Amino acid sequence: MHNSLILTRMPAYECLSSVPSTINKDSLIMAHFENGRVKTFSCIRSQDTLLSSIYVARVDSIAPQIHAVFVKISPDITCYLPDNEIPDAIFTHKPSKKAIAIGDELLVQIVRLPIKTKLACVSTRLTITGHYVVVTSKSPSLGISKKIGRTRQEELRSFLSDHSEEYFKMDMVARTNCAEASFNDIHKEACTLSFQMHQILETAGTRTLYECLYRNRTSYVRYIDGCYPGEISQILTDDASIYEEVTEHFRNTPTVDSPTVRYYTDSYPLYQLYSLKKELTDALKPHVWLKSGAYLIIEQTEALTVIDVNSGKKENGKKESYFYDVNIEAANEIAHQLILRNISGICIIDFIDLQKDEDTQNLLQYMRKLCKKDHITTSVVDITKLHLMELTRKKTGPTLFQQIMEDIT
Repeated sequence: MHNSLILTRMPAYECLSSVPSTINKDSLIMAHFENGRVKTFSCIRSQDTLLSSIYVARVDSIAPQIHAVFVKISPDITCYLPDNEIPDAIFTHKPSKKAIAIGDELLVQIVRLPIKTKLACVSTRLTITGHYVVVTSKSPSLGISKKIGRTRQEELRSFLSDHSEEYFKMDMVARTNCAEASFNDIHKEACTLSFQMHQILETAGTRTLYECLYRNRTSYVRYIDGCYPGEISQILTDDASIYEEVTEHFRNTPTVDSPTVRYYTDSYPLYQLYSLKKELTDALKPHVWLKSGAYLIIEQTEALTVIDVNSGKKENGKKESYFYDVNIEAANEIAHQLILRNISGICIIDFIDLQKDEDTQNLLQYMRKLCKKDHITTSVVDITKLHLMELTRKKTGPTLFQQIMEDIT
């Protein structure tokens, strides 16, 4: 079970506290176990393939008062485009001489799927992401992940710069996975992705309205590519098509320490073998118990997420060090729950009050250290005068609860 990625279908709706009795649908669930514990849950929805896909869109309306342009990527799908991205737009048909006008056709990429009443969000800054590199449509430049050691950064910069002609001088960023990869593997992927982007840009003027120029890989393949070497040791699925897709992916793009891909054929359900129903139910509950007997209460609202830390035991007579230890334990669990539930946006944490300012500052720094391990940008802002910790996490999609609700309704 250590560092395993499980892909299987299961009745996820049964894990919700309340659901209409008419619902009877199995959902495709991805569960990533790390050191025997679930690190990440995702409900894979059919519309997830839209994310990062590139379309020829048409400007449908302009709302300068909210700095927005609304474009259609199909006759029945309208998306939101921030107007500050217009200068980077690649037009395929532009009858007007204005910077942007109704009827203009341009290339857009879906960067956020629709959530509840919010439209999908698109960008004119096109990106193709691989395991080792990211290629974009921006002005040519070369970026290297800051998580890579300085010596290795210099080696990568020199190597990629020397081959820039082969990459069509595309804007490129070397990801953290380049730290231990061979230059041959990096070069192979960089050539493939830069050629894809070059073809998209070179043929844009010949494309027709609503045409999809780039269809992104499935979300579970993107997740696999985003993991660092060793984060996944095996991939297990009972779906034949997923097994074939993932096997083919590693055949075409071998990586350092590629995980073992296994096809599960036993009659006993895979989701029951890994107790996914219990794990998913716990991941959706507002209460999270800690080993010390303390507990968290996680409340997700439209505007922000509030997390309350409670000692859970009689506090009289307890030493100050006890409350500090509980807060440290809670910080570790909060960092885990943010990833597990895909909580994003503003998060307010009410830790147990500490008498010493030194302990409070140590807690703040410890939380920052934990958040640096998150693949998604997470920033611990500060502690307010009301002793509440402020934290933000970049929005990359719906929360786990929203994913399941959108899938079954």
